[in-house]
Amino acid sequence: MPNVKFLKPRSGLAVWLPARGRYVLPEGETVTVDAYVERRIVDGDLLVETPKKTLSKTLTKKTEVEHVDSVPADSGK
Repeated sequence: MPNVKFLKPRSGLAVWLPARGRYVLPEGETVTVDAYVERRIVDGDLLVETPKKTLSKTLTKKTEVEHVDSVPADSGK
């Protein structure tokens, strides 16, 4: 199993991921650690963090629908 970690770029820094052909997302993401990524961690360019829990898309969509349904019908004067 590959070594995978949740990584976030140091504040104010954009870190390129050659394996993905793009930068690490500013909010952080799960990345497979290879020699290049390991060097970025050692240099302090990437920080190993614990991923933050987020609401599921299903819950978010349901909340949005409930919010729309709760608007009174006569509120558009």
